[in-house]
Amino acid sequence: MKTVDGVSPSVTATDIWISLVVFVLIYLVLGAADVYLMIRYGRKQLGGDSDERPEGGGAAGPPDDGSVEGHGSGSGRTERVPALIY
Repeated sequence: MKTVDGVSPSVTATDIWISLVVFVLIYLVLGAADVYLMIRYGRKQLGGDSDERPEGGGAAGPPDDGSVEGHGSGSGRTERVPALIY
């Protein structure tokens, strides 16, 4: 098939511009929603700080949510940070 045969006489340049503008606007809205959600959930703190120890005075096991305990700022308190597990 030749390129000249692929041209549709019923589609005008205006139709192409309208399609392009709508396409760009949809992706701008989706991008803005993505940035908003990433910032919103990125600023959210992790789940509740539970310093509970099991009965018997033993050390608590690793958290079940995939996070690890990081070093605190010297106050003797540790803060939980997310961990990437492969």
